[in-house]
Amino acid sequence: MSKSLTDCHYFLVGNCRKGVDCDFRHNEVAKNSPIHKKCFRWIDDKSCKNVHCKFRHPFNITDEKSERIETPIVKKEKSKSNNKESVGYFWDLENCPVFRGQKAFDIVQRIKTRINTTNRCQVELNCYCNIKEYSSELLESLSHAGVRTIHVESRKDGAVDRLIFQDLDRFERIHKSPATIVLITGDIDFIGKINDLRYHAGFSVILIHNQQAKYELKKVANECIPWSDFNENKQNEKTNINKQNEKKNSNKPFDKKNE
Repeated sequence: MSKSLTDCHYFLVGNCRKGVDCDFRHNEVAKNSPIHKKCFRWIDDKSCKNVHCKFRHPFNITDEKSERIETPIVKKEKSKSNNKESVGYFWDLENCPVFRGQKAFDIVQRIKTRINTTNRCQVELNCYCNIKEYSSELLESLSHAGVRTIHVESRKDGAVDRLIFQDLDRFERIHKSPATIVLITGDIDFIGKINDLRYHAGFSVILIHNQQAKYELKKVANECIPWSDFNENKQNEKTNINKQNEKKNSNKPFDKKNE
């Protein structure tokens, strides 16, 4: 595979340090094109020799072809053993941070308890962040909860989003519909992708969003859950309110008219 025709992964995510000295392809048009717009001639047999091709020339071409060919077989084998729906979690940690004074492990358990119903099977749980900005204690807590932390080195706007877009595309290719995607973010940039996943690919999209999430973003998802719902303090408040209401109801005098 020619390096000059193969896209530089680091260039695509915005942090290639070699610049003009890089052996791999730096194509601005391909970089700014949608992630799923890959060159079919390149994917199929590497016959595209146009270094200026406006479509993407991914590095892991073998994986691309193997997923396209083998996925239906894997899916068929799974359907024999169980009919559970695959669930993938994609969490922008900076957008929806861990609540102060609480453990990431506990928050993840609350999310799983709410999402992972009997007919759903978790297949991946990814968290995206610059690990240099977080404590080892928090990262260890995420690891204990079964979270795969993906390091994003670049500080440029959209660096995390690009990696999440790539993983959403990969999830869509591998698992197909029916499946559920849990997107934990409040970023309006995902509105187009959520639309595609829900209305074109047939996925169920659950959006766990922060307070800043716009109305339009929340409306395109199948289901919306405020990030604050997984705050232990808020859950305790709800429990106390319910107990108080139950106590009030139990102390009401018996009304014979309603007997």
